[in-house]
Amino acid sequence: MAKAKGSFQITSFNEDTYEDRGGGAKLTHAWGDQAFSGDIEGEGAVHWLMSYRSDGSARYVGLQRIKGEIGGRKGSFIIEAAGDFDGAASRGSWSIIPA
Repeated sequence: MAKAKGSFQITSFNEDTYEDRGGGAKLTHAWGDQAFSGDIEGEGAVHWLMSYRSDGSARYVGLQRIKGEIGGRKGSFIIEAAGDFDGAASRGSWSIIPA
């Protein structure tokens, strides 16, 4: 499996709670835009569903459309993301969804 390395900057971010589960736990829908650099050059738009725990950490899943260049190929592609947010930073994995 090929892997890409790089970084991204969040250029816009929005989040709405759609279910308050009490004690700080909640379900949210978050969306925004990102700018990518490194092996992936371009911009993306993402939507995440997030499940926050009462300690402020969360699990998320999402889909993102990226327009730009990867491996010398230009165009757009969709990735599936899943990971965890510890209250300060997130960590997860991405997979390209075949067209």
